[in-house]
Amino acid sequence: MTSLRKSLQEVLRFALPFVILGIGVVGFAALQSQREQPVSVPVETSRPLVDTVPVQVASEGLDVDLNGMVVPFREIQLSAEVAGRVTRKSPECRAGHYVHAGTPLLTIDERSYQLAVERLQEELAQAENSLVELDVKIANFDASISLLEEDVQLKQDELQRARQVHSRGGLNESELNDFRANELATRNTLVSMQNEKRISEASRERLSNARDLAQAKLREAELDLEKAQIVAPIDGVIVSEDVEEGNFVAAGTKLVTIDDTSAAEVRTTLRMEELNWILRHDASLGHLQEGGQQNDYQLPQVPATISYRLGTQTYQWQGFLSRYEGIGLNEQTRTVPVRLLVPEPQNVQRVSSARVGGPRALVRGMFVDVTLHVQPNVGFLEIPERAVHPGNKVWVVRNQLLQEIELTRVNFEEGKLLVPDGETDLRAGDSVVVSPLLAAREGLSVQSRDSGSSVADNGSSEEGSRN
Repeated sequence: MTSLRKSLQEVLRFALPFVILGIGVVGFAALQSQREQPVSVPVETSRPLVDTVPVQVASEGLDVDLNGMVVPFREIQLSAEVAGRVTRKSPECRAGHYVHAGTPLLTIDERSYQLAVERLQEELAQAENSLVELDVKIANFDASISLLEEDVQLKQDELQRARQVHSRGGLNESELNDFRANELATRNTLVSMQNEKRISEASRERLSNARDLAQAKLREAELDLEKAQIVAPIDGVIVSEDVEEGNFVAAGTKLVTIDDTSAAEVRTTLRMEELNWILRHDASLGHLQEGGQQNDYQLPQVPATISYRLGTQTYQWQGFLSRYEGIGLNEQTRTVPVRLLVPEPQNVQRVSSARVGGPRALVRGMFVDVTLHVQPNVGFLEIPERAVHPGNKVWVVRNQLLQEIELTRVNFEEGKLLVPDGETDLRAGDSVVVSPLLAAREGLSVQSRDSGSSVADNGSSEEGSRN
């Protein structure tokens, strides 16, 4: 009995899988017989829906954003022009102090220069006295010459009468010769006096030159005496002071460095495409004269806003593009170094809500943001930045068909793109696609949904206008 049970179990173990498989085949056949045949339905082709915005004409100019650093408008180094010991240093002559033009800073020992002035003053007085004496002598010569000329005339008259008497036999030859000798001696005295006058006049020229030389030396000595006083030549801030009271300085020794605070400059660089827009600034017609080789090396005075951020606060100054810094491109960066001028560095504008604190002036060393407000002599078209895909290309919907346009010379600023009008196939009023396109191709038929204006389909409206 036990063996029979085992035999049945063996049979069931091998037969059960086949039974289950058979049941499955029968059930699948039954289901297949009950399945209805599918009805063929024609598939309607649908056009993809895309979001578009219209291309608009930019109402504002082109803003070029740059970074820069504030540098001094002028940095003046005061050096000793005369040698000597520093005898006095003003309390204002300290780094960081603001000084006005004419403020005394340093005094170099001026005693030797004062003595030189006094000595030359005496020499000049002596030269003046010598000239006065010579002028008196020349005046005396003039008076003596006038008297001698009258005496010569008298002697000549006597000689003439003596000759007449001699001709009638009243005087012998010896007596006539006496009259001749008297006239000759008087005339000789006159000539000698005239020669002495000419010598005196020549001496006067020499003494006059000596007086002028003494005056020149006196002015030079007075100038050296004045140079012993070091004063501030401009209004500004002392950056460094290199000597102390008691130091001996030679001529040419650096003493003080002063920054001119009447204005400030910002050093920055431009890419060539940015420089191209700046050179097309409309204001250049009023700033640069037509013609002239110098115009090739000048920049238009493009207005600029200089911004400095301190935490969450922003401070601004107004300036303008001033000049190139040198000439040519930087060899490493291939950019053009330029300078901006800020005429009023103390005129700070607080952009944020802060009413106190912050910088009171634009000073050297500040890293600032610069925005050049360029007004090129061409118009711009404005499109959203999200409409641009790699390669500076956009998809445009025209007549419900996609068309790809490649943009050239574009400028991105604050989520929008500015494109020169007329330099590409893009036109004002075109609908550019701003939604993602997975399988976009040229000529693909789409449905457009305007997400930027009330016009629903720019392409269809254009088609309707054509029809």
